[in-house]
Amino acid sequence: MIEGLLANDLLGFQIRYHCDDFLEIVARELEATVDWERSAVTYRGHTTLVRSFPISVDFEGLSRAACSPAVQREMERIRARYALSGKLLAFGLDRLDYTKGISERFHAVDRFLQRFPEYGRRFVLFQAGLASRGQVPGSEGLRGELTSLAATINRRHAAKGWQPIVLIHDHLGEVQVQALYRLADLCLVSSLHDGMNLVAKEYVAARVDEDGVLLLSEFAGAARELTEALPINPYDIEAFAARIQEACSMPSGERAQRMKRMRERLAQRNIYGWAAEVLDVLVTLAGEEGNRA
Repeated sequence: MIEGLLANDLLGFQIRYHCDDFLEIVARELEATVDWERSAVTYRGHTTLVRSFPISVDFEGLSRAACSPAVQREMERIRARYALSGKLLAFGLDRLDYTKGISERFHAVDRFLQRFPEYGRRFVLFQAGLASRGQVPGSEGLRGELTSLAATINRRHAAKGWQPIVLIHDHLGEVQVQALYRLADLCLVSSLHDGMNLVAKEYVAARVDEDGVLLLSEFAGAARELTEALPINPYDIEAFAARIQEACSMPSGERAQRMKRMRERLAQRNIYGWAAEVLDVLVTLAGEEGNRA
């Protein structure tokens, strides 16, 4: 597999840390020349540049979509159906994959409500699960495990007309996702390991009102860019619960300031800039090869 990757002229990873990991593996496993300063590998006469290209989203497109009349109508429908008036809504959107830290998220919500009972009847987590890409070992039973865990937590805390965790099993269309991004006071991204995580960036792009709080795992690549998000360690349930409380009680001015800065950064580093950066490096490489010829 490593030899196959080194057949490319350019090899991109989401973050610099993963580039360094790859170079270390090459140095350990192959008789190759690793140029650490240039971040390049020469193997069997062929040189491969290794670069980090953090992928992004269509910031302008998502921002426009979030303002559409269809999204506004869906927001009203969801508010009415789930009686969200006066509630604090958290939203999680993940593939059904153990690495996404969904069960850790549920345990953190459980602990949050134990430590801060004043949020009872007020806090609701909407958790949507998408079919996992490919066959992830053990993922087939994850939906059942999460359903059971959510039921246990709901029995512990539920009051008449309210339960803290709402599992969404139906497929969500783009309008529904945008509506939930707009409605969510909190977006919870608690990945145990994630190359990037575009849900975090989509949430920021959708928040045209410059409101909402992003809680973002320090183990997601997006945490390197979205530094105004509240960082979480999904393995530390106590600290995670405290972060949820911090997000729920954050003053509106601070929420707006954090969200504005993240939106400005994403506007500059959108998906088109990402593609242009990759192509620029390839064009430079092609020019260098032509000069050598």
